[in-house]
Amino acid sequence: MHNMSELPLTPHNGGRFLSRGKGRHAVRVIDSDELIFCVKGTLTMFENGKLFELHPGDYLLLRRGRRHGGLRDYPGGLTFFWLHFVDEGGFLDDFPPFGRVARPEQLAIYFQSFLAEQQQQESDPRALKLLLELIFCELSRAVIHGDTSRALPRLVHDAGELIKLHFNEELSLHIAADKLHCNPKYLGRLFHLHFNETFSAMLNRFRIEAAAKLLLETTMPIKVILHETGFNDPAYFRRMFFRRYSATPTAFRKFYRSGHHNTC
Repeated sequence: MHNMSELPLTPHNGGRFLSRGKGRHAVRVIDSDELIFCVKGTLTMFENGKLFELHPGDYLLLRRGRRHGGLRDYPGGLTFFWLHFVDEGGFLDDFPPFGRVARPEQLAIYFQSFLAEQQQQESDPRALKLLLELIFCELSRAVIHGDTSRALPRLVHDAGELIKLHFNEELSLHIAADKLHCNPKYLGRLFHLHFNETFSAMLNRFRIEAAAKLLLETTMPIKVILHETGFNDPAYFRRMFFRRYSATPTAFRKFYRSGHHNTC
């Protein structure tokens, strides 16, 4: 990895987005790299068929030349910083594209400083570059998503792994509790305490995200996809999918595989 004081990054521009509950991130291919840092709410994105869900404190790096966009309408109150720049030396090739920021308040200060300098009548490119380097220095402290090293009770960790590895099989809180030799009510309370969502909500989320990925990346029939991702009831699958992506599976596949660019 490059020396953090000599990053081959050239800043372009940045901003802070505050949603009023309308529209969604444009589907596009751009000639600059983009950094998004979520402050409030949930932002659901894709890049080249890969799905990302950003919660407060999460960051996402989108690479130039790759098709990306939003998968759900902006919820009211959603707030995120965005910054366009160009990596001229392959720095991002070794940098994790998605993670949770260790010190979100500090990162927000750096973003605000970047925006304040940008608004100056004669902004200093050197200052903007230094601030961009500070932002990446802070990002380097992040905990990368998918890292299981963070402290979780063994029971909760194992329940999460059951979902991760067996979401496409017959699975429920009671089945998980039986496999883990514990009381289902106790497991449910502990699970919600540490993941801030119920067991069934996380299970459905994994299933729906897997279905969306198959819709984007394959030509597999929808009736096969729903069974491949653990759903037995087509109506329930369509209802859960629409609730998450504000589109039917058919419309979702048609739109996001079509190359249509949303300009709203």
